[in-house]
Amino acid sequence: MVSEISEIVKGLIDAPAKQRAEISRAAMATAAAADWSHFFAEYVEAYRIALSKKK
Repeated sequence: MVSEISEIVKGLIDAPAKQRAEISRAAMATAAAADWSHFFAEYVEAYRIALSKKK
């Protein structure tokens, strides 16, 4: 597992600057889409449902 991760990191380090920039943009877009604020309302509703079934 560690060797696999190190190979991935090495591949990123060795990648051309343009490719690293594309990867960075994609990572930022993914992080923005996965922001907690997008899920909070659904989390609250799921929590409310779970509590109601507990009773």
